[in-house]
Amino acid sequence: FMNSPVSVDVELNYDVDAIYLGDAYMDTSEDPDEWKGKLYKVAVPWSIVDEVAVYSKIPNNITSPWTFVTLFNAEKPITSSCALSMDGIGNMWVFVGSGRYFNNDDKINTDKQYMFGIKDPFYNKQMYESTYYHKFTASRDPDTFNLLNSDPYLILDDESIYLDDDNDGVMDWESEYDSGNYFGTWKELLNGNETDFDGARKMDGWRRSLIIERERIITKFAILGGMVFTPSFVPNADICGYGGESYLYGQYYETGTAHPDVGLDENEMEDIVKQMMDKISLGLGMASSVGLHVNLDGFPDDDDDDDDDSDATGFIQDSSGTIDEIGLDTAFEIKSGLRSWRER
Repeated sequence: FMNSPVSVDVELNYDVDAIYLGDAYMDTSEDPDEWKGKLYKVAVPWSIVDEVAVYSKIPNNITSPWTFVTLFNAEKPITSSCALSMDGIGNMWVFVGSGRYFNNDDKINTDKQYMFGIKDPFYNKQMYESTYYHKFTASRDPDTFNLLNSDPYLILDDESIYLDDDNDGVMDWESEYDSGNYFGTWKELLNGNETDFDGARKMDGWRRSLIIERERIITKFAILGGMVFTPSFVPNADICGYGGESYLYGQYYETGTAHPDVGLDENEMEDIVKQMMDKISLGLGMASSVGLHVNLDGFPDDDDDDDDDSDATGFIQDSSGTIDEIGLDTAFEIKSGLRSWRER
C-alpha cells in the first residue's frame, strides 16, 4: 500500500511540480516473506512559453503526460509520509524513515530499519546537469544511489570527528578518543579529503541505521534551520504487553549526523571536548511527529544550556496524551534580521 503523498510547488507559482510518496509491500520471494518498500515520484512536466513556465494540467496528456517513476529503492517498508526541503543550491531533499506498526507481527519484527535523506536527481544540477537535471524523460536507477553511511561518525564540538567502533552512538573516551580513532574534520565530512573520501556533498544523500532492536520510524520528519527532527518508536517486546519507548533524533540535513554547533544533548569529556548527541530518550509511550514553534529571536545561540534560549521549541505528544516541550537549536538562522548597519 502507499502512504500519504506530499506535493511541492518549487517556484511558488501555485502549480505542483512533483508529488512524492512511499509504499510497503510483502516480498514473497524472500524466505521468510519480508516487508520492503520504495520511494516514488510523480513529476508534472512544464515548458517555458514567453518566459513563463506552463504546466501540464492533465495527467494523461498525450504530448506531456505526468510521469510516475521509482525514485529510490529503500528495501524497507515506508509507512510515514515524506518530508521535503530545498537547500541553498536548489537540491530537493526527501526525508523519510522505514518501519511498520499495524499488528502483532509488526510489533515483534526485528528487521533493521533506517532513516534516509535523498536528493532528487531532477533538481541536482551539481551532480547530474547533463543526465537527469530538469529532464522528465530520464530517471536514475533507484538501486544505485550512492548514499553516505551516517552510522560511524561521532561529531565533537571542536569540529573533529571520530569513528564509532561499537556502533552505540556514544563516544567512548578511552577506546575511541584517546586511542586516536580519528576520521577527520567536519569540513572533510562535507567536502571530502584528498585521499579516499568524496564527502557528503558529492553523494546522493545519506542513510542512518536504527540501532535498537525493533526500533522504527512511523511519523513524518520535521525540518527547521538545517536540522531534521523525528521520533522513533520501540514497541514492547512482550507480545501480550502494550506500549513501548520513544526516542528523538535531531540531525543535520546533509549528513544524517549531529552538527558541531547543535546537539539534543552533550557527552562531555572533562571540560576538554564535547560530543554533540543527535538522539535522546523521550521515555515511555509512542511519540507523535514534532510540532515546531520558532522562539523569539530565531538565531543560533551561544548558550545551549537553557531551553529558554533555544532557537525553537518542539512539541511532542505521547500515547498517554502528555505533551512534552523540548528546546531545539538549529544549524542556520531561521528568521530574517539585521545583517549590518551604517551610521550617517
